[in-house]
This record gives sequence, C-alpha cells and structure tokens, in this order.
Amino acid sequence: MRKKRLSIIIPIFNSEKYLCECLDSVLTCKNNDIEVILIDDGSTDNSYNICKDYQKKDNRIVLLQQKNAGVSRARNHGLEVAKGEYIGFVDSDDLLDENWYVILDLIKNCDIYYFSEKIPNCSKKEEIIRLITGYNNENICFAGPFSKILKKELLINNKIFFNEKLINGEDMLFNLNSILCCSSFKTIKKSFYNYRNFTGSATKRFDERIFKSDLSFQVELSNLDFDKKLKDDIITYNAQMAIYVLFQRLSYIDNYYDSKKYLYFLKNKPYANAINKNLLVNKKYHFVLYLCKMKCYYLVYLFFRILRCIKNKKNTFYLVKYRRIQMKKIGIITFHNSYNCGSMLESYAIEEYLKQQGLNVEIINFSNSGQRQLYSIFNKNNSLKNIVKNILLLPARKRILINNNNYEKFKNDYFNLSNEYSDISQLNDDDYSIIVAGSDQIWNITIDDSDDAYFLPWVKKAKKIAYAPSFGAKNIMKYSDNVEKYKKMISSFDALSVREYNGKKWIKELCNKDVDVLLDPTLLLNETDYNKIEDKKISYNDKYIFFYSPSFNRDICKYVKKISKKYNLKVITWSTKSYYIKFIKTFGFELVKEESPSIYLSLIKNAELVITTSYHGTIFSTIYRKKFIVVKNGGMFGDDDRVRTLLKQLDMNERLLSYQFDENYNYLKEVGYDNYEKKLKELKNKSFKYINDNIVKN
Repeated sequence: MRKKRLSIIIPIFNSEKYLCECLDSVLTCKNNDIEVILIDDGSTDNSYNICKDYQKKDNRIVLLQQKNAGVSRARNHGLEVAKGEYIGFVDSDDLLDENWYVILDLIKNCDIYYFSEKIPNCSKKEEIIRLITGYNNENICFAGPFSKILKKELLINNKIFFNEKLINGEDMLFNLNSILCCSSFKTIKKSFYNYRNFTGSATKRFDERIFKSDLSFQVELSNLDFDKKLKDDIITYNAQMAIYVLFQRLSYIDNYYDSKKYLYFLKNKPYANAINKNLLVNKKYHFVLYLCKMKCYYLVYLFFRILRCIKNKKNTFYLVKYRRIQMKKIGIITFHNSYNCGSMLESYAIEEYLKQQGLNVEIINFSNSGQRQLYSIFNKNNSLKNIVKNILLLPARKRILINNNNYEKFKNDYFNLSNEYSDISQLNDDDYSIIVAGSDQIWNITIDDSDDAYFLPWVKKAKKIAYAPSFGAKNIMKYSDNVEKYKKMISSFDALSVREYNGKKWIKELCNKDVDVLLDPTLLLNETDYNKIEDKKISYNDKYIFFYSPSFNRDICKYVKKISKKYNLKVITWSTKSYYIKFIKTFGFELVKEESPSIYLSLIKNAELVITTSYHGTIFSTIYRKKFIVVKNGGMFGDDDRVRTLLKQLDMNERLLSYQFDENYNYLKEVGYDNYEKKLKELKNKSFKYINDNIVKN
C-alpha cells in the first residue's frame, strides 16, 4: 500500500451525538493522500454503525474496533496501524475548520508542527516544554494531543506511545517525550482545531485513583531527561495544579473523615514540595496551604464547606482556538439519596449513560423529610412503637453509621449533584432544558420517600421525560384519593415510559396512553462500567454463596443453608437491622462488616452462586454472568411484578425457583446466557432509541 502523507487518528466511545459533525469536518479534505483511522473503543450506542456507514462511502477510512480499554489504548492502536508519514489526532466530539487541509502544504521536513493563533515564536525546546506543561503560560492546550502534527518515524523509532496505565497526564507525557526526542520542530500561527468544551462534574467528584495516578505521573515526569531546574519547576507546578483540583473537590465532600483521608495525599513528596514553595497556582490558597503545612485539616475542611455555601465554583480551560458550543443541561430526579444499593446504582447508571452520550448531566439533589427520616439512624420518638424500635437499634448504631457514611461517600464520589433541596417549593427548571424522572419506585405514592416532586409539576419550561419510573406494587387509582391530580401530572410528560408491565397497564387505565416498558438504567451499562466502581480491596479466600435479600424469611434461610451444605460453600450476606443480624447468625451465615454499592458489586462478581429475592440482585447477577437463583416470595405474584417482568424480558424464567429444596437439582448448573445476550441486545436497543429520540436529539 502506498504510504499516505497524513494519518488522522480518531478514538471513539459513545460519540453518536457529535460523531457525524466531526467526521464531516475531517472529510472536507478530498485529498487521497490522507487516511482517517477510526477506533471504536467498545461503544454501546450507535457510534460503530455510524462509522461503518462512513467507511462505505469513503475508502480513505480505516475502521478498527476494540473492547473498552480507554482513549490511550485507542490512540496507540491507531498509531500501530497508521500508514501516514505524519500523524494527527482528533477527538470524536471536536471539529476541524472547513479548510483545515491547507496544513498539508505546510508540513515538509520537520518532526513536529504546532498550530495555534496564540503561539509565541519558539526556537528552543525549553520554550515548547513550558508551553506543554503550562508552566508560566496560560496556553495549557499544548498538553493535549490535538492541534499538532507529528512525524510517525519520530514516534515509532523512539517508542513514544500514550501511557495506558495513567488516568491523567498521559497526553502531557506523550508530548514531552515527542519534543525531547525530535531533531526539529516548527510553530505556525494558525488554528484549525475547534475544541468542544464540556462543563462537567470533574471537580465535584473525588476519585482516589486520580491522585494515585497523578503520583505515578509525577514519577514518569521526573524520569524525563531535561534540565534539572526546569524539571523541578515543572514538577512543582503540576503538583500544585493537582492540589488546586483537590481543593475544588473538597468542597463537595460532606464527611470530614473522608476529607482528612484525601488531604493525606498532600504528605507525598511532590505535593509537600509544592506546598513549601512560593510557586502557587492560586494565591488565594496561600492560607489554605499554610493550614495543610501545619496539618490543620479540620480548618481546611471547614474553609471549603463554607466556600461551597457562598459560591458555585466553575473550572473551565480554553484549549487551542475554542469555539464555544452551548450545551443543554439535563437534570435527573430520582431516589439517589436512598441508602440502598439498587437506588444508588440506578442513579449512577442513568447519569453515567447520559454522560457517555456527551450530555451535560446533573442529579437534582432533592430529598424530602420522609426520605431523610427513613434512612436516619433512629426513628422520631413520637410514638411508643418508634421508641421501642430505637432501643432495639442501639446495638447496631455504630454499624449503621459506618454504612451510612459509605453510602454518602459513594454519592459524593460518583454523582454530579446540584444544590440541595428538601421541599418541592424550592425546585425550578431554570437551569435545565430537559428533566428526566426515573428510575426506581419514584411513582410509588405509598412509601415514605414519596413526593409529588417526582411527577414534575414544578417544571414549567423544560421538557419532561419519564425514563422507566416504577409504581412499585401500588396502582395510583387504588391507593390515591386524588386520582385526577396524578392523571394530570403524568399526562403532562413529553415522553412516558415505565419499568414494569403493570406500570404500562396502569398508565393505560389512568391516562389512556400506550407507553414503552424499558430496561432498568443499571442494564444500560456493561460489566466494564461497573468494574470501575467496585470495591477491589476485599479478598476472597474461599468460594461462597452470596445471599442477598431485603428481608429475611426463616424458610428461605433454611433453603439457602441446605444448598450451602450440599456444595460445601459458605454463605455471605448482610443486613444493618439488628433484629435480622441476630436471626442471620442462627443459620451460621457470614455477615459482611460494611455495606456500600461498591462492596455489593464486588460480592456479586466474585460469588460462586448468587441467591436472591431482590430485583437488583437479579440484574447484577446477569450483568456479571453469574450462576444465580431467584427465590420466589409472595410479593412476586401480586402487583409487584418487577422480578417477573425482568426474567420474562430476558427469557430467564427458569431461574425463578421455589424455596422447596430438591436434593437432585443442580443449583450450580451453568446459566444459558446465549439467548439472554440476544434478548438483552434487543431491549437495550429499544431503551437506547427512547433515550436518543427524547433526550439526546432534543
């Protein structure tokens, strides 16, 4: 094959919203001397099909596909197959100028070309290094892979690739290695790249992995071969950038002990050195850095909590020639505050999936007094019954407190949250173009969590979309004395869907509307998405059965005990309720010390067998392709058809068993997932289409 002049590498992951626009901008060049390498990184939306359509129309396109492994692996994959003399990188949600291809006439003999309207005239590598690292310069864009053209020979001969182990800083290392190894470079005061800026939730989350990755990045940086004084300055500067981001995240952490734990990162060498130097990222943090130096961590925590109350901080970097593309904001209202694994993972899944579609998403941080009381340690002492309950809960108080803190940590680590609201009168839709209600039992009007807020009567301008909300087992027409009110609220939605067949039937009866039955949000994601958030610190020395049930029945426990004896497997379970804990121990089951959604995922993933009565226990058993049993209980045969709907949808009815033990039955037999995969794909496509038609394209 004849060598191409330029290879453009485009990594793609769930980019269908902007992909066509990106590819159209690249393909304005009609020159056959280019190739466009598209690497689909395990997309779950329609991105791959879009790429295939473009490939059919343009033979310059090379289409590759890989399991989801991250953008660095995708770029490296592209580098490995590229035929071009030169390499350029484009992100799948960005754009090139209409006449970008004039650069083909500009690239001749140099190893690297840098393009920017703001770039100064640079003749020394040190000057470029300072641009790449952002040190003493606002033009931090040079750290990214875009807006530069590199000779492939330079990269291959010097084994310059993106570090796939790093979460952050891999772009900067790639560019630093490139400039250090090159023999010639050129800066051109012309921009052709348009970066689409997403104002997201990065600073509202704390992920311990980011800071561990940053420490590894600092090590890699220190191993580069350039002037010691410059290296020290750059390492210090980048350490302070990391400190600055840490400070921003701290304002969103509600638990002091978590804050303290995270501030301990500052004891590491690059951060400690940065604190002791005067090269400060933001001088208003002089005082805070001094407090860190004196180890006054509680005062640091208070400072940022106060800061959060008085100001909503926004962190925006402008890269290259930045075309500001206004993005609509999507608000999600659901039971994200419930100290319940299913509720929190539903919330995580719907937010994460919408983010993967390139949307600016925020969970509306609403919880009423009923929900807060439901998950408080003690009940209100307003009745003899509640006083007795509180006395019974005393032995489990410490355990409940630990678990509640774990749920709060998960929420603050993984959710992009709005301001806090506790009453429907505080809510408004001024900041949103679309409000998504769902999923979970947000339309179950009989539970303590129930609130009219989830029916969106407060939304006046934004589109109202219901994604798979559930009525639980409670038909509004049977349990409400104001049916017309709910009929009016539900009928006002721009798009309706439900999670169970009974919900579909009840909306038809109430509003005379045919609605889709869609997947629970947790099934929109794949195992790889959940692997990112599971607890990997738990060790499993023995094979075990994970028995998960919201409540415990003596007959079902006997049934589980018999299965465990048959296969000589221990049983692991959990409960925060003191009256269940004592009950569980009588069967010899091992009780998990702490609860969290991350621990929950890990327990299911590593189990030899999952036995559950739970809806989400069933879902995650299938996501991890586990051997599992769903034990029948009375509720499954009434109006609560959640589990039966799910198993019917996935053609897995055989997994639903009675708790009558059968000595001859093979409870560890392999689950037939072949047909499941086919059914799940059909259901996913239906759910994806609903989201695409009503949320993404709107």
